[in-house]
Amino acid sequence: MSTEAERHAATLKTIQSAIRSFESATGKKPQNATAQDLNAWAAHLSHSGVPIATCRKYHTLILRLAAAKREPTAKRILSVDEIKFMKHVATQEDYAWLVVCLLAGTECLAWTWGTLYNPNVIIPMNAYLLIVDEAQRRGMRTFEYPYRGKEDALWLVDYNPNARIWDLPKHEITRRLKNIAKRAGIAAANMSLATLDDTHKYFAETNGSAEKTAKMIGVRNGSKSNKPVHRERIAQ
Repeated sequence: MSTEAERHAATLKTIQSAIRSFESATGKKPQNATAQDLNAWAAHLSHSGVPIATCRKYHTLILRLAAAKREPTAKRILSVDEIKFMKHVATQEDYAWLVVCLLAGTECLAWTWGTLYNPNVIIPMNAYLLIVDEAQRRGMRTFEYPYRGKEDALWLVDYNPNARIWDLPKHEITRRLKNIAKRAGIAAANMSLATLDDTHKYFAETNGSAEKTAKMIGVRNGSKSNKPVHRERIAQ
C-alpha cells in the first residue's frame, strides 16, 4: 500500500507531465491557455495515442491551472481592531517594525540608523520614539536632547549610521506578519507588506497625520508603556 508521500509524488509527477505536454504542443503556459488551445491540445493527445483516461486526467489538471489565473487581489485594509489585536500579540522583536510600518509606510524597513537624523527625511514623532525604544531594547545608549521640537526626546549614542534598523529580508517580514495575524485570530490570507502599506496610506489620507493614526490605534506619544515585556496571547 502506497504511503501519503508516494501518492503525493505520483500526483506531482502527473501534473508535471501534463504541463510539459501542454507547453510542448502549444508553446504556452497553462495559466495563459485559451479554450482553443485546450481543444487543440486535447486533439493532439488523442492523435498521439495517449490513453483516454490519461487524456482526461491531463485535461482536468491543465483546466485547473488555467482557472487559477485570477483577477488581481483587492487591497486589504486592516481595521483598527485588527491592528490592536496584532499589536497585542506581537513579540518585542516584531512590535516596533509592525507599528512603524503603519505610521510611516513600509519604506521604513529600508531605513538606517542615520535616517533618523537625516534632515531631508520626515519621520513621524511617534515612529521615532518607537525606534528609540527599540534601540534601547537592544542595549543601545541614548542621551537627552531635543528632537524636532520635542524637548524631552532622546538621541542615540554610538550608532552605525549605515546599518539598517531592521535587517530582515522581505520574505521573513511577511512570514512574521502572517504569524502575528494567526496568533491574533485574524485571517492570514493576503497578509503582506502591501497590506501594511495600503493600511498606512488609507489612515494617512483619512486622518491627515501619523499622530492621529497613532492615537487611533493606541500608540502613545511616548513610549515605554506601548509594549510591555510580556503579553499574553489572545485565546484561540
